[in-house]
Amino acid sequence: MTGFDGVEHFDAIVVGGGLAGLRIALGLHDAGLTFVLIEAKSRLGGRVHTIRDPAFPGGAFDVGAKQIGQGYARTWSLIRRFQLSTVDEAATLEPFVYLIGGEFIAASEWPTSGRNVLPGPMKSVPLPALASTYLTEHDPFTDLDGWRSNAALVHDVSLRHHLAANGFTVEAVRLLCLSVSGGASEHTSFLTLAQEHHRLLEELKSTSGGSMAIEKSATTGSVARVAIQNIVGGTRPSPMPWHRSLLTTFN
Repeated sequence: MTGFDGVEHFDAIVVGGGLAGLRIALGLHDAGLTFVLIEAKSRLGGRVHTIRDPAFPGGAFDVGAKQIGQGYARTWSLIRRFQLSTVDEAATLEPFVYLIGGEFIAASEWPTSGRNVLPGPMKSVPLPALASTYLTEHDPFTDLDGWRSNAALVHDVSLRHHLAANGFTVEAVRLLCLSVSGGASEHTSFLTLAQEHHRLLEELKSTSGGSMAIEKSATTGSVARVAIQNIVGGTRPSPMPWHRSLLTTFN
């Protein structure tokens, strides 16, 4: 392969410039290896995307991943390494409106809507909270390592299979899949979703709903906390020394 600043050989080729690709590229750079990163878009970052416009407060607005809680250890390591600044997240959630089958449904009308095909008490659960509510009610684990045991294998069934066994119709399965954080197929293993959800619940117990512990009192043992953080200027990757020759765009 030639044409990248005259380099004819690379130790590695990284396909994709999202978070995973960039993390690998950084590791290769730190190891002193040569590489080229191939990205289909004209920008890096994947779903991490910031729109930069003077009309926005601070000149930037994140439309991709932006929340940084206490559990994001690797992210905090990079923030410290590149000396980035963070601020408390300031977000206001407006009332939800659902669009189902071409019909707009206010969140307040959802429990009695004819489009609500969820079983029993699940009818009253707001759609964005549907998956988390279901996974909480059916959490099979008592500790973080429970999913590793042989006994947990019984939960290694598709989400569709698990939901159907608990009264969900095909349409109800579709609604719940839409509410799974990060997306999920009805064929996703329930064991995988339950393991991740249990980990999240454990994290929330220690971080007051995702806020960050910043200081523990030596006398009372109480912990001062701050809100979830955002990166000043947005989360979209900024040019770094190792970005030169890194991005090759194929349209």
